[in-house]
Amino acid sequence: MAIPSPSSPTQAQAAAIVMEASNDPGLGMFVWLAMTVGARCGELCGLRWADVDFDTGVLTIRSGRQQRPVKLDAHTITLLHAYLSHCAAQAAILGIERHLDAYVFSLSPDGET
Repeated sequence: MAIPSPSSPTQAQAAAIVMEASNDPGLGMFVWLAMTVGARCGELCGLRWADVDFDTGVLTIRSGRQQRPVKLDAHTITLLHAYLSHCAAQAAILGIERHLDAYVFSLSPDGET
């Protein structure tokens, strides 16, 4: 029995997924990047803030020994800025500082794991 190939969501389905995921800042950002950048889950899980160049608008995605730069649109850069501020505020509540090498998507307040 052949396993059917997954199909991409329609534009309306993608919008619904992003809207639902945006109820959680981390999940919303994760889903947004997955859909707009085309990064795989593993690539996003390994993403660190040092991989985001806010000045040039370039995200460097690393996969093993390979890396690829992805130019981000202004809206995505704005969303990443807001998410970074959210992460820093959550860490500050606990008296923790997040560093540049912190993971973008982490359950740890300091972003180290």
